[in-house]
Amino acid sequence: MNLLFVGLGSIGKRHLRNAVSLLGERRVDYSVDALRSGALPLEKEIESEIRNVFFDYREITTEYDAAFITNTSAAHYETLKRVAPMVKAVFIEKPVFADLPVDIGALKLREDGVYYVACPLRRAPVVVRVKELLTVHKPTAVRALCSSYLPDWRRGDYRRSYSADCREGGGVRLDLIHEWDYILDLFGEPRTVASESGRFSTLEITSEDTASYLARYDDMLLTLHLDYTGRSPRRELELFCAGETIAADILKNELRYLRSGEKEQFAPVDIHLSEMRYFLDLAVSGKGNINPVEQAVRTLEIALG
Repeated sequence: MNLLFVGLGSIGKRHLRNAVSLLGERRVDYSVDALRSGALPLEKEIESEIRNVFFDYREITTEYDAAFITNTSAAHYETLKRVAPMVKAVFIEKPVFADLPVDIGALKLREDGVYYVACPLRRAPVVVRVKELLTVHKPTAVRALCSSYLPDWRRGDYRRSYSADCREGGGVRLDLIHEWDYILDLFGEPRTVASESGRFSTLEITSEDTASYLARYDDMLLTLHLDYTGRSPRRELELFCAGETIAADILKNELRYLRSGEKEQFAPVDIHLSEMRYFLDLAVSGKGNINPVEQAVRTLEIALG
C-alpha cells in the first residue's frame, strides 16, 4: 500500500504511526512518501518510515493508494485539489477547509475516489453510549462544552501554533469543530443557529479564543460553548430529559444519571487508532464513508455561522 503524507506535524506523525502499526499487524507491504513545506528534522522513528521526501507537487510522479492531508487547515483546499488526481483515497484532517464558500466542483474529485474527513470523537465510548440512549431518552435541552488552556494544550510556544493564528485556520470555531461534528451526528441538523465569538483573553493570539452557539431544533434547544481559556480541560455533554438528566464526560469516559445517582464508566479507547483502522478498510473497499467532504463542508458552515 503506497501512502502519501502532506504535512508531518504532531497530527500527521500520529496518523503515520497508527497507519504503519496497523499495516504491520495486517502484514501488508507499504511505502510512505511525504510532501513537506519545510526541512525541520524528523524523529528517527518517523524518518526511517519515509521512502521519499518531496518539497513540490511537481516532484511527485506516482499514484498512491491513500493520502493524508494533515497540513494547516488553510492549505487543505489547495492540497486536496492537487492530490485528488493521483490518489484513490484521501484522509483529510479536520476541519475540512478553513474558509467559506468553497467550490467542491472545482476540486475535480475522482468519481471512484474516497474522501474522508476526520471525525474521531464519534468513536469516543461516551458519545457512542449517548447515541444508544437517544433511542430511549428524548432531551428537551442539551448543553455541550469544550474548554482547555491553549498554552497547556499546544506544546512548545503556543503563540507559534496554528491554533493561535487566524491566517492558518486557528481559532476555537475551526479548531474545535469536532464538537459540531458529533452533535450533528447525534441530533441531526438544527433549524436555526445563532453564535457569538471573539478574542477576549490576554492570550497572545490573533484567533478567536471563545465562541458560544444557540441552536434550535423542532423539540429541543442546544447550547455549545468553546474556549481556549479554561484552566482545567473539559469536554462534556448534558442531556435534560423528562425523567432524567444525563451528564456525559468525554475525557473521563464517564456517564452519570443525576436523578437516579447511577454511573457508567467506560474503558479508554484510542479513538485515533480506531479511526485509522476504519479508514484503511474504507480505502480498500471504497464503501461506507461516514463523513465525506460534502457533509464536512455542511458542518463547517454551521460552525462558522
